[in-house]
Amino acid sequence: MEGLREGHVVRVNLKNGWFGPDGGFFAVRDNPHVFVDDWADKLPKSAVIVAEEVTEAEADAEETAKAALAKKLGEMSFEQLQEYADDNSIIYDDDVERAALIETILAG
Repeated sequence: MEGLREGHVVRVNLKNGWFGPDGGFFAVRDNPHVFVDDWADKLPKSAVIVAEEVTEAEADAEETAKAALAKKLGEMSFEQLQEYADDNSIIYDDDVERAALIETILAG
């Protein structure tokens, strides 16, 4: 169950009934169940993760962070953008234009 990011939920199929950390009983007949990622390491070993989903709060936070980065990049000179890309191991063409470099950084 490693590798889950904070702010995610997991959709899980249980093979047996299970009493969760909150004391609630989760029956097999109600599969799939949706649990917060904090519970992922507490799930029974027989549980099967069907899907991992981003919560709305995390999606909003990622969008806000991306907008802040876009603003910061927009204020940088072309040379600073190249340095930022190099420092973050972002690959770009030598003849890239400024706007395309910003898009590449935001995508990377």
